[in-house]
Amino acid sequence: MKQNTPKFHTIVDRRDYLKNLGLWAFGYSDNALSLSLFHDLDELISCRASHVYTWPWWVRELDYNKPTTEIDWNKADRFDFRHLPQCSWQGDKETAAWMDLRDGEGTANRLMQDFARRLKHAAHQNSQRYDLRNRALTEALFNPAVAKFGQPEVGFTGPAVPVPSQAGVNKWSGTLEEASTMLWQVCILFGASDVSLVELNPETTRKLVASHEFHDGKPYVFEDVAQAYETGPDSMERKPQEGKRVIPERCRWLVHFSLNEVYEWPYAFSGDSWLRYAEARQIQYRLQSFIKGLGYQAIGPCNFTNNMTENIALAVVGGEAELGRNNMAISPLLGTSCGQYSSIITDLPLAPSKPIDAGIHRFCHTCQLCAEACPGGAISRAGQPGGEIRKNPVWEGFGPFHRWNKRSEFESKTGNIPRWTKGLNQDAFYKHWYFSAPDCKVASDICGTWGCSQSCVFWQGITVKSLAGIQPDGTALFPQRITSQQ
Repeated sequence: MKQNTPKFHTIVDRRDYLKNLGLWAFGYSDNALSLSLFHDLDELISCRASHVYTWPWWVRELDYNKPTTEIDWNKADRFDFRHLPQCSWQGDKETAAWMDLRDGEGTANRLMQDFARRLKHAAHQNSQRYDLRNRALTEALFNPAVAKFGQPEVGFTGPAVPVPSQAGVNKWSGTLEEASTMLWQVCILFGASDVSLVELNPETTRKLVASHEFHDGKPYVFEDVAQAYETGPDSMERKPQEGKRVIPERCRWLVHFSLNEVYEWPYAFSGDSWLRYAEARQIQYRLQSFIKGLGYQAIGPCNFTNNMTENIALAVVGGEAELGRNNMAISPLLGTSCGQYSSIITDLPLAPSKPIDAGIHRFCHTCQLCAEACPGGAISRAGQPGGEIRKNPVWEGFGPFHRWNKRSEFESKTGNIPRWTKGLNQDAFYKHWYFSAPDCKVASDICGTWGCSQSCVFWQGITVKSLAGIQPDGTALFPQRITSQQ
């Protein structure tokens, strides 16, 4: 009887093979790769059982750029990430000023003092969330020096790795489906929970790339050049820097990956372990290294993995999730536990994935559990914590921390805030339920990290089985969304 033997598709030594793909530098060993039973990338691409399954019957694919969330791309414009609430330039000051204008001078300061008192009281009560050991664990996982958030010098264009031209060979080539399946599988191999692929169209999806970097304020500019480049200082200090970061027009595809928040094991102890951010940074470097090792460009976030693109929007457009009432992504695979997103822009041609309809967005129209549970009244109340919960999504802007057509009026009333740049009046371009970031922040210690997610039926109904990749009935829950765009 003839014995079946493994089919190898390359005569290159595996150690050299991994080095050329840029994996070896990050500690991938022969043993590590053999655990997945793949001998080379041909087998990885052809293997249908490791991640790329069809969606279950209740998930329907939609047309490109037409998700269940209503979008008016004509109103869309790239958003300046210097105005995010997390940005130390002015974000916290602006959100505080917004609350003071709404509820009276001193409101923000009073609420933050209440917040600090609650934290101190909880710490002295030895609650599980604020137990000293658990807080120390959280800090250790989040500390940049420990978690390796650093290496900002390789964030934009990625680590330096051997490229095919140096070996005198051509860059890798394959069909759109082969390239897409390969990157999908590699992302999962590196630790991602789910992946979507988006084609960057200047009239639509490219508007989801930030206009300016979160940290140093440099603009991201698309130019008709062969290679990405950067001008000005390469320091990531949080202050305005001269120069720009240039993305070639030829880099028309985006790889978007997510991480499951609930299954980071420290989450059970402290509620906000932040481990996913450190893991996402490593996935970013490895993915950039891999793509560059194939002979293509791989442009990524400079310093913080989710601050180059609008990631919830990309998850919705790419088909990883639908937009929920709490203005977060809700996934058929991960439920409400999508804790981290990141994007890599590349010139490797890919077959984009399609948006989905799993009934989640429609369900949010009638379900109000997250809005009712929110202790700060931040969800669906039009920026009024005691206001009535609005059932349906609206077009109006969020406030100073997002696209907002009243920014200039707000800035004229808050001239005491030192601003290094003026904001733009921007209309919201998609229908959403109102979400007030300031009202969320002052009550976040009460409900935990995104407590609205844990109050959602999709948190309990989906995430329980998602780590094993199965539904309650035992069928596979991993998606196949690789199709060529006609």
